[in-house]
Amino acid sequence: MNPYCDVDPGALTVEKDGKAWPLVPLTGQSCPALLYVAIPYLMAMRNGVRFPWEKDDNAVKVTCPAGHVDFELRKDRGGGFRITVLHQDGKCRKHAVNEAIPFSIKPDDAAIFNEIFLFSFMVSDGNKIILPGNVIVSRKDAGNKQDARENTACDARADLEKANICLHVEGMKRSCAFHRSIKARPIEQLVPRGLCPLAYHAAYPTLLDLIYANESREAVPMYCPGTHARVKFIVERKKRWIKPFLDILDFFLSRTPVRLDIIKYRVLLKVMSIDGTCTQHLKTGDRFLLRDSQCLCPSSFYSLFPAMLSRSRGNSSSPCTCTCTSVPCHVTYKIQGIPIKDS
Repeated sequence: MNPYCDVDPGALTVEKDGKAWPLVPLTGQSCPALLYVAIPYLMAMRNGVRFPWEKDDNAVKVTCPAGHVDFELRKDRGGGFRITVLHQDGKCRKHAVNEAIPFSIKPDDAAIFNEIFLFSFMVSDGNKIILPGNVIVSRKDAGNKQDARENTACDARADLEKANICLHVEGMKRSCAFHRSIKARPIEQLVPRGLCPLAYHAAYPTLLDLIYANESREAVPMYCPGTHARVKFIVERKKRWIKPFLDILDFFLSRTPVRLDIIKYRVLLKVMSIDGTCTQHLKTGDRFLLRDSQCLCPSSFYSLFPAMLSRSRGNSSSPCTCTCTSVPCHVTYKIQGIPIKDS
């Protein structure tokens, strides 16, 4: 069974600053996994971003991480959003073709949901995980029992390495720049060398906004969600030297039926300060290129990372199949690994 299809928001209790946080009402009619991959696109579109591979500036097509559903996220004239299911392969238990779901979310709630969805794959029955920002995620009756994983959240890379997590490209609809000749990726090739997987995951919504926005963008501050140290980053972008030529190409293509994924900027993550001890041995001033062709595609990593954590901490060593969010490419991966057994 794909781990994304078994996420039950009703099994989780979320508190922020001592008050219940409405996880179940937030997901509403949507499968949590579908909502999870929709949020980064929604936040970018809310900021005026258009995606160059789409013919409609107010819509983007996305695949759920389980690969069962393709849907369209559309920005309405009033500023709201609507999810419409375009296709499902018959394995989805939640959504039907042509189903339309009105949807909106506050930026702060989106950031919290992003982390909750990820860490929900790590918290076991009767335990809880404390996240930055006074957010507590517990499963069923946690009581006062603290999850043994609480203070090791930013050891995600170590978990993936111990479980020998490896991705195998099973297939794709069309050629992808990240997988033209690479069929398997071990943990060393998933994220930029030396960067914490949690930071790479947390930076993805900002990366998506900065890499495609035509308007001026300031550097965006963020914190790694790991609990060992308070690591502050900024995510910033730099113009590619060929940007003037890409602007001309983009202008002409916008007047034709042809659409391409045109990348005009390089997006970097820079470590600004560290309060505590970082298990990844990051140092103030370290810089990382976030869209590095030597690593896993950022959208694929964002889509697959929860399943990788689930595989590393789960009870099954059977491989699971997941997909990237790109409908045109539809890259399918098989995640393999041997779950870690706590002593």
